[in-house]
Amino acid sequence: MDGLPGQAGAQHAAVALHHGITERIAAEVDDMAMIRLMVREDAGLAVIPPIVVRDELGNGGLVGPGACPAWSKVSWP
Repeated sequence: MDGLPGQAGAQHAAVALHHGITERIAAEVDDMAMIRLMVREDAGLAVIPPIVVRDELGNGGLVGPGACPAWSKVSWP
């Protein structure tokens, strides 16, 4: 993924490859409110803190698959 630098980008690519995921990037967003709007409109998959979409998870509007262990060791710059 072009938007993730160094180690984070390499780990993301490895996780996608391992799970047979072919990406089609819709957007690169760095604002939690915008990510929330995009996932609410079914724009695709997003890695987002559950607190940001707490209401949507609570009312069944979104389904969270749970934590992504592969990301737990990523250090962001």
